[in-house]
Amino acid sequence: GNIIAQDVNLATRTISVNGYNYPIYEEALPTIKKCKELKEFQYSHTSKKGELYTVPRYRERGDILLRGYKETNITKLTEVISRRCNKAYKEGKTDCKLSYMRVLSSGYFYRSWQKEIAGVVDFRDEAAEYARVRGLKDNPVTITRWYRKDYEVWKKALNE
Repeated sequence: GNIIAQDVNLATRTISVNGYNYPIYEEALPTIKKCKELKEFQYSHTSKKGELYTVPRYRERGDILLRGYKETNITKLTEVISRRCNKAYKEGKTDCKLSYMRVLSSGYFYRSWQKEIAGVVDFRDEAAEYARVRGLKDNPVTITRWYRKDYEVWKKALNE
């Protein structure tokens, strides 16, 4: 579902969704604070002549954290992520193709990495939540083993 502004607690640096509390990492704090508080943002356009210009746009009314100037849903968000990532790939700005699921996976793996740095190496909770979000049905041991394998691949890529 959508994260609403009330789910975000900047004082405790957590986001509460469906009974789970997720930490807000230092790197994400300024962006999440802006998403929670800003009433408008700068919107970039390209004119018919190919000139880039920016105009202020008021955000859609409501309390959904990720919202633009018109109503947005998760399907639209996945389309935007895919379109922007494909464009960056085609323009040579990146050598990696991203999708909504890869972005989501990276978030889970980043959380696991933070836990590992803190000395916690039990990833069963992350693996179970990740499997639930992706709609995977399997026994917890298999899911945790699969998650750990994918996490190690992600971590190797991160350190390259």
